[in-house]
Amino acid sequence: MGKIHGRKVQVVTLHQDGPQLKLLLLQTSVKRGSFWQNVTGKVEKGEALLAAAIRELQEETGIAAQLISLNYQFEFRNHWNEQVEEHGFLCLLKSPGPPEIKLDPLEHLSYRWVNTHQIRMNYYAFPTNFTCFQKAMEIIVSSGEVK
Repeated sequence: MGKIHGRKVQVVTLHQDGPQLKLLLLQTSVKRGSFWQNVTGKVEKGEALLAAAIRELQEETGIAAQLISLNYQFEFRNHWNEQVEEHGFLCLLKSPGPPEIKLDPLEHLSYRWVNTHQIRMNYYAFPTNFTCFQKAMEIIVSSGEVK
């Protein structure tokens, strides 16, 4: 494609409460377009991808959790027309009731938990966000965690 000018991470955050599995979606700020997405963020210089994903999840939601790689990465051009590489991760939370979410109002307007059976491409502004969700669901289903 071209020279990579930055790396990002994306975290598909799922919550399981009994048989119900829900996806966390964050609405970006007005300045960023007010669209819905998974947790995303930049990888700092010298930072490992997994460490960046864990940090971004905690900074953007207040959730401290272990993550696993989706073994999915893609490249895109950002709004400065720079080539960026993004890596996907999965966070699966299991507890009665969803965890409390603490948003940074400078980055996000709102959040919602959506039943995974309802998620379609049109929930996202970018196809790669939907693909990350699909990869996460493949891992969950193949592990036998959820049917």
